[in-house]
Amino acid sequence: MKIEYHTMNNPKSPEQRAADILLKGGKMLSLACPICSSPIYQTKEGETICVVCSRPVKIVSKEELENMQTSKAQDRTSRKEPSHLSNKNKGGKHEVLDELSVQPRVQRILYNKLDFILDRIEKESDLGILSQLLDVLEQILSLIQLAHDVSV
Repeated sequence: MKIEYHTMNNPKSPEQRAADILLKGGKMLSLACPICSSPIYQTKEGETICVVCSRPVKIVSKEELENMQTSKAQDRTSRKEPSHLSNKNKGGKHEVLDELSVQPRVQRILYNKLDFILDRIEKESDLGILSQLLDVLEQILSLIQLAHDVSV
């Protein structure tokens, strides 16, 4: 079955797309879209989609998710962190945060979020979601500039 995503050429509502899937032998799953929290539908052929976001959804097991998260965490920690953003002591453990170490922590968090948003923007093709991501990017960049100005 060919999924008809919501585009300018296909003005079907999410309800109409859900009904089409169900009428063609698909089913609504007890899972929610990670982006909009709407129900996920599975076509008769096994493709899982969100009819609200008009996007395919990949379903992974809990173990696969944990492996992906561990891998991403290792990737982030393997990146060399600028010394002015680190709040680790010589033993490699995080120090108890005080007023002086909050600023580097804020900057580190903002730069991690910046990386995350840039990765999402790079992969995104839906213009509505892309617009939302660009708004978040603008906010993060403003906060990074503000954090930089405060530290100077």
